[in-house]
Amino acid sequence: KAIKKALPSTPVAVIGFDVVPEAGSFVNVVDEKLIKELVFERTERAKLDRQSSVKAINIDDLFIKAKTGGLKVLNVIVKGGVAGMVEAITQALDKVKNEEVKVHCVHSAAGAINETDVLLAQTTDSILIGFNVKPDANAKKLAEKLDVDVRFYDIIYRVIEDLEEKIKSMLTIKYQEVVIGHAEVRALYKISKVGTIAGCSVRDGKITKNSKVRIMRNNVLLIETTIDTLKTEKDDVKEVKSGFDFGVKFNGFNDIKENDIIEAYINEEIKR
Repeated sequence: KAIKKALPSTPVAVIGFDVVPEAGSFVNVVDEKLIKELVFERTERAKLDRQSSVKAINIDDLFIKAKTGGLKVLNVIVKGGVAGMVEAITQALDKVKNEEVKVHCVHSAAGAINETDVLLAQTTDSILIGFNVKPDANAKKLAEKLDVDVRFYDIIYRVIEDLEEKIKSMLTIKYQEVVIGHAEVRALYKISKVGTIAGCSVRDGKITKNSKVRIMRNNVLLIETTIDTLKTEKDDVKEVKSGFDFGVKFNGFNDIKENDIIEAYINEEIKR
């Protein structure tokens, strides 16, 4: 129902805005001649407030890192077509974290992505998220020039999924040692200009060319090293399995003896 005026405490729906106002904004009734002047003044003031907030945001990031004991921080800026949806996204982002990385919302607001948003994203190293909004022409050019990561969505769970994948890429890679086989030295062959070749037999598992090895003598560790050459008969091979014989030369180690035990191992990445 269209009305011509609304008195205090009257709830109304107002349409016709050129820019989506943020939740909590005040609407003032002014003389028509003052509209352009008032809009310009408020727009400039908002722009200055955002630019001056960059230093405060950086200080806030440092505070977060200090408080969380050196956690990595993934900064994001959220812009959306509706203030309520922006709030829902920022609340969902608070739950996206793990033991190493925290998501920090640098700025969020309703409205199209503008140049100020792009500059803020570049300064704070943030991912700029647009939910049902796109950047204006100038903002798009600036984002391409500054190589700012701008992403567009229309479903909240896709925002969360993408940020979770981004967090995974920021995690420190951790490895675990996996022993893959043991071999015993059965004979030694000293070849001029080559060094000592150990004739061995695989007891269990396998020995691979790319594996790291420990050389043990009477259950005492002599050295950890790598394989220089691995051969069966006269052929270079990549691996030798249990029950087969092979010849091997180690990098930087010639003091090998009969009955020494070779333990081969690899470092596997721990899936997270």
